[in-house]
Amino acid sequence: VGVKPGFRPAIVDGTAGLGRDGFLLASLGCNVMLVESDPVIHALLEDALRRAALSDQSSLCETARRMTLILGNFCHLAAEFEPVDVVYLDPMFPVRGKAARVKKEMYVLQQYFTAANQGGGSEPELLHAAQSLALRRVVVKRPRLAQPLAGVAPNHSLTGSSSRYDVYLRT
Repeated sequence: VGVKPGFRPAIVDGTAGLGRDGFLLASLGCNVMLVESDPVIHALLEDALRRAALSDQSSLCETARRMTLILGNFCHLAAEFEPVDVVYLDPMFPVRGKAARVKKEMYVLQQYFTAANQGGGSEPELLHAAQSLALRRVVVKRPRLAQPLAGVAPNHSLTGSSSRYDVYLRT
């Protein structure tokens, strides 16, 4: 996302989910706006942030204060937001080529979303909304072997053993 000495980008996490990635970014000193479209997941995350803000651990409180949560569809709301340095996306559940089940918490969410038939827009809509909002870059977290979001090649990628971060630079 471009964190460097003396610079902490303002970030919109357009696919907040349980807030793990947003929390990590906020713990690095970034101000993070989390957008979650599902009311149940939003309520869980809202409760977690409220509890974190009341914690006895000062670092947990400080991190929670750098996070803002919004209920809504990122694709629909992005045009209303002020531009930010970075938009971070972790679209859930791309088609998997493996037979192994995803981690426990992701499995529960996957079953919920499949049952509720939830979605935040197509991949092209998601990428377009993110690119319209980002001043510096869009970062998309993907499984290591997944196709790029909407089939659009990133400027560069950072690849780990199971995940890949595709970076779309704004020019």
